[in-house]
Amino acid sequence: MPFSYPVEMREKAVKAYLEGKGVQAEIADIFGISVSSLRRYLIDYEQDGELAPKPHPGRPPTLEEEDLQWIKAQVEAKADIELKELCTLLSQQRGKVVSVPTMCRACQHLDLRRKKKSYYAAEQEREEVKKNAKITSTRSRRFHRKR
Repeated sequence: MPFSYPVEMREKAVKAYLEGKGVQAEIADIFGISVSSLRRYLIDYEQDGELAPKPHPGRPPTLEEEDLQWIKAQVEAKADIELKELCTLLSQQRGKVVSVPTMCRACQHLDLRRKKKSYYAAEQEREEVKKNAKITSTRSRRFHRKR
């Protein structure tokens, strides 16, 4: 992304040209800018006297910094919250409607990892699971036995 030159430098370049200290190419070379930039500064100065950089075009972000902090707090409170659930909460509590991909990008921007509950550890404590595990292990030993 291109950067903007400081207003003071723009003013000095325009002033130097208007005082006749050189042609456009020389002035541009002195200040380390392109000739087209100097021409643009001269046109802006002649039209409205303003040399401030223009705002970058583009769509403003859907989620502001306060929304991102709210999302971070929600994920910290409930680590296994789903993106769709976050979208619903955001629209209900903050009045912002966003898509699941937008929420995913917001979480990536916040460097939040997707953590889901693992039901495996809790499941293996149930009696029928233990019973099935014993049956399965007995069957697999019979199947892999050397003949």
